[in-house]
Amino acid sequence: MSSFQQALGMALQLESLLAVIFGCLFGLIVGAIPGLTISVGMIFILPLTFFLPTHVSIALLLGIYCSGMTGGSVSAILLDIPGT
Repeated sequence: MSSFQQALGMALQLESLLAVIFGCLFGLIVGAIPGLTISVGMIFILPLTFFLPTHVSIALLLGIYCSGMTGGSVSAILLDIPGT
């Protein structure tokens, strides 16, 4: 139970939440651009993660991946271009 409490405490830190928010915004933008995929967006940010703590890096990449899937549907809906 203490491991769960530690993990929850790390996930709810301000820097982790800001990383998720930044990752979601970045992933949504990258996913909405036709021709760019989620993996390209993650590759753009990957060098930045070497200087961040592990839990913040995972939160950032998770935000990019989850919102990038939604961003792929933006171009499909608005521009009638197949998304990712």
